[in-house]
Amino acid sequence: MTLLVEKQKHLMRLRIVLLTVCVAFLVLGPATANAAPQSVTDVLKLKPKWEKMVGLKFLVEGRFGGSTSEYLSLLKLPLAFRSDTEIPLRYEAGDVLQVLGELQRDSNGQLYFKLLDHRKGPSDMERLQSQIVDLPLKEYAPIYELADWALSRGEFYNDEKLKAEATKLYDRGLRREQAMLKTRDYRTFRELAIKAERYGLGEERKYELLYEGQYWQWQLERQQDNAQQLAGLATAVEAELPGAAVPVPVVDQEFRDQWKAEPLRVYEKSSFGRDQMHRFLYQEIMLDSIQKEARSDGRNGKAIARRLHDELPEFSALADKFVVKELDWQMGNVTKLTIEQMLALREDLLKANDAERADRVLRDWFNDRELRLRNEGIDGLIELASLYEQLFPDGAHNAVKTLLEAERRKPGSTIVRQRLESHGYQLIDGNWKSSEEVRDFENSPINRAMREGRVVPGMTQEQVRRALGEPTSVSRLLTAKQVIEYWVYGDASRSSRLTIRLSRPSQRNSAIVVDSREVKR
Repeated sequence: MTLLVEKQKHLMRLRIVLLTVCVAFLVLGPATANAAPQSVTDVLKLKPKWEKMVGLKFLVEGRFGGSTSEYLSLLKLPLAFRSDTEIPLRYEAGDVLQVLGELQRDSNGQLYFKLLDHRKGPSDMERLQSQIVDLPLKEYAPIYELADWALSRGEFYNDEKLKAEATKLYDRGLRREQAMLKTRDYRTFRELAIKAERYGLGEERKYELLYEGQYWQWQLERQQDNAQQLAGLATAVEAELPGAAVPVPVVDQEFRDQWKAEPLRVYEKSSFGRDQMHRFLYQEIMLDSIQKEARSDGRNGKAIARRLHDELPEFSALADKFVVKELDWQMGNVTKLTIEQMLALREDLLKANDAERADRVLRDWFNDRELRLRNEGIDGLIELASLYEQLFPDGAHNAVKTLLEAERRKPGSTIVRQRLESHGYQLIDGNWKSSEEVRDFENSPINRAMREGRVVPGMTQEQVRRALGEPTSVSRLLTAKQVIEYWVYGDASRSSRLTIRLSRPSQRNSAIVVDSREVKR
């Protein structure tokens, strides 16, 4: 019993809900004939509940589907309206009707509408145009709502004209929303571009919105003075807008100047050349990014030029100007450059056929280095010698002079000795001699005599010892100005003896051979 009561209560609640849902559409009698009609689409949505709605009256609005003397139908509505009296055939295809009927079930159990009344209403296009006139001037949501109705209706009846009007309304609503934007940046315009795509407004309209969004974002970013953010924005433009990634080697300069003066107006007015305008926008944003990293004194001009060549090959002339700016800066600061930077600068000037400035760069840089290195002691002189060797084709001579100067300042340096020996110098009798001097020294009469074991005038006592060894006896004769020494080689047992006379001035420590004679027994 309890279950039966609950079931009855449930059915009552369901009936109340159904009545509530349909209250705006259901017609309960002649007194409600002016109630808002229910579209065929709305009636079809109630199809699962039709069985429970027998006996209810409907005012249905839809397009005329056909009629006989007893039947009247609406397009796409599977339930016909049956009449007890003859139906006059006064409607044509495409007419919009409002038909009052009561949902019934025939003897076969089939559902139908009992025709109570019918009349012709405004066409869909007439209804649309009247609602367009009433649209508010400062809102865009009602425009979208009306477009939704027109599109839904057009798709339901496969009405291309109505769908075309819906597209126009979507575009109108989008333009109204665009005009009312409080924030103009990439995000807000991208949202509009997504709507344009969803509403089927075409690629051109979508790109218009993306282009304007990127433009406004550029205006915001350039105020932040952030080169990296601008480069990121340029990359987004390149990826998103057709043609932005394609260099334009030959440009109508008048067209570009017009665009640059009014980027939005020129784009809006002409659909011709939009791919080029996408490239122009990319160029300006990337150029902003690159130039923000350029030093005002020009010292990083080559790096800027490389970026221009990589990102904006159309701007090769501007890239060359940045190279010149760095060359000028380097010329003015040549003494601050490393040797690698100085040589690179010199090479650039030679490539530019500017030999005069190339020579001046080397001279100014080296003179400054020489002055500083000479004040740094032996280590500075060693480095200076290396610079002579590295920078000048005939620098070996000055390198040796510098190394000899280092040797005089600090005798016995291993590094200096190794470097001098690498130039062919030898230390002989406490003096460094070149390879030529060594050859001349070795071929002198005294050195030949020493090698042959002979004695000749002019030899020192040390050279005599190297040639003949220690004398057998030595005697001396002292005078007022000099000391005369007699060196004898050979004893009484030999058939001959060699006597050498050496003279040593009183103020000197070493004696010199004056003459020699061999005495035979």
